[in-house]
Amino acid sequence: MTVRRKRRYLLIRLGEQLSSQQVAQVVNEKLRNVSIPGELSARSMKVFGITPSFLIIRCPNAQVSNIVESLSLAKSDGLKLELERISGTLKTLKELANSRRSNS
Repeated sequence: MTVRRKRRYLLIRLGEQLSSQQVAQVVNEKLRNVSIPGELSARSMKVFGITPSFLIIRCPNAQVSNIVESLSLAKSDGLKLELERISGTLKTLKELANSRRSNS
């Protein structure tokens, strides 16, 4: 029996217009600085662009702190990426992003 690792979903607010591919590239670049090499592969992290101002990153539960740290490093480089919420389900974060988008 194969055991699937627990995943977490991070809702990120974009302060500027970036594609999900650009954000994934920035996060991967910063992750190389904060995590053990090879610890987080591109296959274990996925970026979903859900609205022009929000995106969701799916990652292993054990890597959440490294990704949060990489986001703070991206902020120091001038990118506006703000962590809104961490959840265990994608559905919850999609609903939250859509409700915040309609309130803006």
